[in-house]
Amino acid sequence: MLKKGFLRNNIGKNIPIYKFLIGIILGLLAAFFLYEILYLFRETLRVFSTSEEHDIWILTDEEVDFYNLIFAFIATIMGQSICLIYWFDTPKTNFNARPTRLGSVVHEQRLLNWYFLNWFAKLAFVFGIMFGFPGFAGHYEFSFFPDFNYFFILIIIVLFLQTWNGILLVFKAKAFKWMLISALIVSSVSYGLSKINIVAYKELNNRVIEKRISSKYQLNLPESSVFKKQEQKNWLPKVSVVFS
Repeated sequence: MLKKGFLRNNIGKNIPIYKFLIGIILGLLAAFFLYEILYLFRETLRVFSTSEEHDIWILTDEEVDFYNLIFAFIATIMGQSICLIYWFDTPKTNFNARPTRLGSVVHEQRLLNWYFLNWFAKLAFVFGIMFGFPGFAGHYEFSFFPDFNYFFILIIIVLFLQTWNGILLVFKAKAFKWMLISALIVSSVSYGLSKINIVAYKELNNRVIEKRISSKYQLNLPESSVFKKQEQKNWLPKVSVVFS
């Protein structure tokens, strides 16, 4: 039978110092590896976008910094969730152990990780097909940055607040102070993590661009400040003049 007070906040003893340190280390390692995976996934999409004309999906320095920061925030928040799971997850000593709200926090953190990774993987897959592959080349027609960068910012805000949803229900107003401290730590770690460029993206761009005919033979394309729209429907062939 359910007894009175079965949902009480039963934390037990304080978290031991060794468990506290191990949780932080696990969170940082998880954040780094997840950031590395997201970074490599983006660069893999850019490699797949390379066409026969040696054209590649080029990101500006501002775009790279922005996406790196978003990846770092996602990785750090997920790492924080893993840290909280390790801190609060305690093995049951018997089969009659009473359920606590602290156990529901651990359960919520685990569900959050899997649900978010599942949703984000589906979104990234669709984005990769539409924008990354040469057959679609959607990056020529549409870009999230800078017109729709608020979409990623909202993802970060919702994800961070969701990690604290269950904790606020347990600890009430006492958790707001720790949530503010967590926001500062997550922001600092994410900013530092975003400065790590695992792949030299500029070198990758140059290797592809150097194989273009215009770069290989140093073609000087003609320019004009005045043009007239072609009204006829026949297509004119492209003419290139290559000098020795």
